[in-house]
Amino acid sequence: IPDPDPLRHETDARGWIRALREATGDLGLHGAGRLEAVVVSGNNPTLVPAAADGAPLANAITWMDRRGTEEARWIAGVRGCPTDASHFLPKALWLRRNRPQVYERARWFFSCPEYVVFMLTGTAATFLPTPLYTRSIMWDAETVRRLGMDDGRFPPFVASGARVGTVSAAGAPSAP
Repeated sequence: IPDPDPLRHETDARGWIRALREATGDLGLHGAGRLEAVVVSGNNPTLVPAAADGAPLANAITWMDRRGTEEARWIAGVRGCPTDASHFLPKALWLRRNRPQVYERARWFFSCPEYVVFMLTGTAATFLPTPLYTRSIMWDAETVRRLGMDDGRFPPFVASGARVGTVSAAGAPSAP
């Protein structure tokens, strides 16, 4: 059934974890110590509102979603630079304004690869390709606060390529 809202583009983030578990199983990586390193990459800026344990509180809002157009204009005025509805802040602000129960329950706002990393390691982080992105594509604490949002819901920045953590017992592939 086609979505009646052409601006909405969502997906179930739990599917990414199921696919990862299936792939590690297909590669024979089940069992303690079998998985030594993982490089995670993905399409940004998809936004996953997640509980403290990583459980998605709603579908991930993909980079194609355009419902935050009004929020993007507001953010651009606050920042003094262009902001697109595909970026993180418009999506988070849209949630605060339109789905306040999801916003209030969210401990974290993750992108697709950051969500996968959190589920593998239990470490919340945001990959920052360049510091220039904080005022354009990503966010900065001052802007988040000026918008009336909680900057603690946005994981701290780490440089792309940084080691974020180790695969936890909860994140390790297990035998089917």
